[in-house]
Amino acid sequence: VKKQGLIDVDGYYVGDDGTETCALHSAAFNGSNQILEFLCNGLDEHDANNDGALCDVNVRDDNGWTALHFAAGANNVKGVQIL
Repeated sequence: VKKQGLIDVDGYYVGDDGTETCALHSAAFNGSNQILEFLCNGLDEHDANNDGALCDVNVRDDNGWTALHFAAGANNVKGVQIL
């Protein structure tokens, strides 16, 4: 998806509460582990439907937090394992 320029998964968006977040950080914090797996999996050269690795897992917010910080802070053990 990112390769085709359709969506910027590393982009930050300002939520209704004024906080800045990206798809990966939001998924990690909210326990959306299937989304984490999709964003973090490697590319499948034989089947584009299995593509992942759509984001940089080391991207940091304004506070210097990565998705791993968000997953750990939310006690999302499975998310920590995925990341």
